[in-house]
Amino acid sequence: MQEQAERAPNDDAGENRLAVAMLLSVLLSAGLLLLAAWIGESVAERPVVHPEIPGMMHGGQSAARTGPVLWIGAVFGLAQIGFFGLCFALGMRGRGGLGPVSRPLWIALSVFAGVWLALVWSYLGYAADPIGTSRWLGFPLPTAILLFGFWPLPLLFVAIYLRYFDEMVIDEERLARFRTRLAALRRERRD
Repeated sequence: MQEQAERAPNDDAGENRLAVAMLLSVLLSAGLLLLAAWIGESVAERPVVHPEIPGMMHGGQSAARTGPVLWIGAVFGLAQIGFFGLCFALGMRGRGGLGPVSRPLWIALSVFAGVWLALVWSYLGYAADPIGTSRWLGFPLPTAILLFGFWPLPLLFVAIYLRYFDEMVIDEERLARFRTRLAALRRERRD
């Protein structure tokens, strides 16, 4: 076992950078949430009683939601996408780092962040003119981006995971060691 540990490349510095990046992402997220709570919503955003159905609440003005809280939410979304990528990298990294997973992961995260920003940007247009906003398959553009663009994007990460699983997570050598150890544990349990 010691001999094998000496043979395998080690990337402790990369592991530490990953842990620090995760911590910073969590702290950024917490700071953004605190900032949004401190700023709060404007009076125009608050729901009011619906004019025709008294038991129902009617949302506030959409345009009022385009202030600083929207931008805090946009940055919070980017921080969450980054945290997701860091967690994915943590699970995929081998002893020598991310290796061949690095490039596809960066591309997938860039696409994810780009679609998120497109969603936020399209909401700005929708909030300014809900009736005049373009539609796609009958949905307002922000909703269409969310349903048909943002929602299926995690499948990119599934594809990356499936493609690199054998190479990065558990190769034949590790699987053979695992099976040997499992067989030994089963023999011990029977005895």
